[in-house]
Amino acid sequence: MGCTTLQSLLTFEKLSYSETGFIGKVPACWIVEGENRVSYTALIRIVECCREYHWQKDVKPNLISSIDSTVKKFEGEFVKPLPLEKDICVLYNILEVRNRGYSIQFRILDALTNEIYAMLSLVCVFYDLHTGEVVSPPVEVLDNLRKFTQKPI
Repeated sequence: MGCTTLQSLLTFEKLSYSETGFIGKVPACWIVEGENRVSYTALIRIVECCREYHWQKDVKPNLISSIDSTVKKFEGEFVKPLPLEKDICVLYNILEVRNRGYSIQFRILDALTNEIYAMLSLVCVFYDLHTGEVVSPPVEVLDNLRKFTQKPI
């Protein structure tokens, strides 16, 4: 199983990027040898790539270098198997923004029917890299996150 880092996805020809995720065909390299569907662990790694894409695009440009984020809570629902060569969307939306963190939801959908394969939600908190203490990021970060706020699906 390969192709599950953001860098490898950014160079992968079968994916295109949108404002809130990416769209493309499930490649064979996402499938564990001997199976015909994407495993739940691979789906988590694909969602992590989408989270990193969001971070690079929506958070990092307004963030000071001594602040990072970590996942405080993780929830997932794997609705149905995701087969090889299926056209999918991996999309995110911000559910809630607070002073020191935010909630984000990821959906893996059939690109043609919008049928849901998986939904994963994270609660992320910002922290100081030097002290490990939870902190508030610059207001520009929070304001930018609020632009993507939507109700959960």
